[in-house]
Amino acid sequence: YGLRDNTFHLPEKPMRELLPIIEELYRKIAKSVILPMAAQTAREMEVRPARIRVNSASSHWGSCNSRQAVNLSWKLVCAAPETIKYVVVHELCHLEYMDHSPLFWEKVSRYDPDYADQRRQLRKLSAFLRGCGLD
Repeated sequence: YGLRDNTFHLPEKPMRELLPIIEELYRKIAKSVILPMAAQTAREMEVRPARIRVNSASSHWGSCNSRQAVNLSWKLVCAAPETIKYVVVHELCHLEYMDHSPLFWEKVSRYDPDYADQRRQLRKLSAFLRGCGLD
């Protein structure tokens, strides 16, 4: 099994046995897609997170802690690039504002004026992933 020629090749197994394999493949892809996007976005925003990681958060698309570390869920790789970028911008804005104050949202909107639509896309994606058993 694996990713060859931009196609997933999976063994013939029941879905419950395939889910860990699919998750492993998505994690690998996420690291190669999300980390470079996050690094580029941080440069564009002129911010310097202490660290950016891809993790397996089950209830959040991303997080930023007081140590300036940004975590992004591997599940984001299932989203459109503009939706991934919104989550990256959202978390990078937390480097300055550790809340969801009007100032925080003003900064988010500076880098992603379409953020409200991206939030709707994330809700749809979350429901889809739940339905697939990848939540």
